[in-house]
Amino acid sequence: IIRIMEDTLKSSTELLCWADATLATGTLLKDYYPSYIKTKVKRKIWLRGIFSYDKAALKYKKDGEKQLREVYLIPKEKYPFKNEINIYDNKVAIVSHQDQIGVIIENKNIADTQRAIFNFAFEYAKIVEQQILSEDDKKFLKN
Repeated sequence: IIRIMEDTLKSSTELLCWADATLATGTLLKDYYPSYIKTKVKRKIWLRGIFSYDKAALKYKKDGEKQLREVYLIPKEKYPFKNEINIYDNKVAIVSHQDQIGVIIENKNIADTQRAIFNFAFEYAKIVEQQILSEDDKKFLKN
């Protein structure tokens, strides 16, 4: 999984990411993730993400600008993400953090189609997020 994450750091395009932040930064990547973010920022790689809504995702949303990330949150119960998907360059990386397995598919047509699906969902996620954030969440994000 770390090799896959390292490959995303070689991206010449923005990263598009579907993820459950709690699963993605759980035990296996807990120690690795801070250095990953530091390298991503140093290399100026932007990430646009759709994350399952929970406290961890809310924190990543709040830290978005300084960590070069634009994230929208969607209901975890309605749309549970069991794996993380990253779309970049001509690649789609799929990781199951729970199973500790992942794969990179390198194919322009597959990446382009996944990018189009992501972009469609990203627009919808902006609308959905406004419906699910509490007033406390909105205050947290502003501070």
